[in-house]
Amino acid sequence: AGLPERLAFGLPSNRVGAVFSWPGGVWAATDRTATTDAAFTFVGQELGEFKTMPGPSAVGTPFNQVRELAGQNRSLWAATDLGLGRLNPADGRVDLIDRGTGLPDSRVYSVVSRQGRITVGTATGLARVSDSLQVERLAPSYRDAVYSVFPFGDSVWVGTPAGLLLSLPGQANMVRPAG
Repeated sequence: AGLPERLAFGLPSNRVGAVFSWPGGVWAATDRTATTDAAFTFVGQELGEFKTMPGPSAVGTPFNQVRELAGQNRSLWAATDLGLGRLNPADGRVDLIDRGTGLPDSRVYSVVSRQGRITVGTATGLARVSDSLQVERLAPSYRDAVYSVFPFGDSVWVGTPAGLLLSLPGQANMVRPAG
């Protein structure tokens, strides 16, 4: 009857930058180390399934560190040190949106999927990204870090070095809530 097939078990690295709930388990994003590339690993809820997606074999994933994950439709989105990554779990392809493709900055601190939109906070501003990877800059006069985002209707609450601010539709800059 032969030997049982060995199961792949575990993560490629112990440096887990972000975790996100997904039907049937969770996604864990591991950071690049001296011996491993950054990767996405799906961990089944019974811990019997570990499916790692390390990016293209020649170059690996196009980033070093993942700070936060979000899911929308069939895609997993990652706030990384080198841009916003979009993983297609079906084929392992990773698209990277960065400053060169319209983000305020390639250092992405936060990503949230809410109301069918992807909203990101970067080292120098706030943006929304469509499914077709089109970037819309929000509050374009604001040029400081956005550490956390919470979209609410057409507005976005943001955590910044100056405290809690609000991005309103059509406004060039953030506003501070009264009170």
